[in-house]
Amino acid sequence: MNKTTKTYFALLRGINVGGKNMLPMVSLKKLFEQIGFTSVTTYLQSGNVVFRSVMTDEKQIEIILKQSIHENFGLLIEVFVKQTNVLTGLIDQNPFNNRVELESDKTGLVFLSGIPSPEGIEKLSTYEVQPDEYFIFRDYVFIYCPNGFGRARITNAVLESKLKLKSTIRNWKTIQALAKISTTV
Repeated sequence: MNKTTKTYFALLRGINVGGKNMLPMVSLKKLFEQIGFTSVTTYLQSGNVVFRSVMTDEKQIEIILKQSIHENFGLLIEVFVKQTNVLTGLIDQNPFNNRVELESDKTGLVFLSGIPSPEGIEKLSTYEVQPDEYFIFRDYVFIYCPNGFGRARITNAVLESKLKLKSTIRNWKTIQALAKISTTV
């Protein structure tokens, strides 16, 4: 492993969902490689990518990816980039860890485009999300949706409306898979 590179993951919001924003992962992987990223690995068909880069600015990588995806595929989508070493900490921080073993399909992690303001947190706290539960940690929101994500009350639309930030959600199985993949690239 080259010591001058860092391992990152990119989450593309709304890719290949409901027949919209169709983007084959083979094409996405090729784009990442053309940009200059290495050890590119995709997970599932929903825009989860683990890669290595000499770049160190996550926001700059996001901008490059957004522009490149738009230029090459005509899609305007949100892209979230983080170093993979944050995944281990987030997995350890999950306040719903006691439920993950039995209900990983009902537990998830929301990535936010920034840290929520106190006003945004207050607005979200007044929104009825029961039976769903959430916990805000920096620019992440841990969620537990006992009725499943398809019937969740806490959604990207709700979070973006209340917090005034962009967001994307991944279920806990995907988070764990990305953490595992990141140890092999």
